[in-house]
Amino acid sequence: MNRYCVKPKSKLSLKKFDPDNTGDYKESDDGKASAKAETETCIAKISRLQERLYANGDRSLLIVLQGMDTSGKDGTIRSVMSGVNPQGCKIVSFKTPSSK
Repeated sequence: MNRYCVKPKSKLSLKKFDPDNTGDYKESDDGKASAKAETETCIAKISRLQERLYANGDRSLLIVLQGMDTSGKDGTIRSVMSGVNPQGCKIVSFKTPSSK
């Protein structure tokens, strides 16, 4: 999990991340089942952590999902963010930068 964390005040280059990376999960039924089970565990943890983060009110969390059309960004948001209180979230969609 730490391989996807960005340290504070460090520079981030998305070019260093393989967009096809599925981590330790493979396309088999076992891989999908274990990924789903871990996702449920993480959703519960995210919910608990959001309460603490929101209560403190002094920090924020930025999640950036980048992908082509139909790459699954909406499904990821629906699945992963299902345990999060929407009152503590702000979701912004952005398109390709204009030439202006």
